[in-house]
Amino acid sequence: MNISPLGIYLITRLDEIKNFMGIVAGTAATLIFLLAVLIIAAEHDPSSAKDKELAKRLKGHREWLISVLILSLTFALLLPTARQAVAMYAIPQAINSRLLQEDVPQAVRDLWEKVIKEGNRND
Repeated sequence: MNISPLGIYLITRLDEIKNFMGIVAGTAATLIFLLAVLIIAAEHDPSSAKDKELAKRLKGHREWLISVLILSLTFALLLPTARQAVAMYAIPQAINSRLLQEDVPQAVRDLWEKVIKEGNRND
């Protein structure tokens, strides 16, 4: 399985995309809160019918913002980091390689076990 230059680029940009989605989710949550405050204030003001019309229009925006919030949170939570994406690609390639499937010298096995132990200590 080969990976294209575009695939490599996208893998390296996953951390930034994940961070951006988190910022979008935070912004959407803040706007939803502000809209809720405006809607409550407009509905409870008995002096004007215009305020009640404004509250109805704001409710439509609230539903749109909730959709944006749900989508951005979904992407921010489920999108893997660049390190995870590389691991998803590289580990199966290494494990399924012919070198590891065939008879490997003991020195290489010892080195492989050492690398795995070092990686477990760093996590």
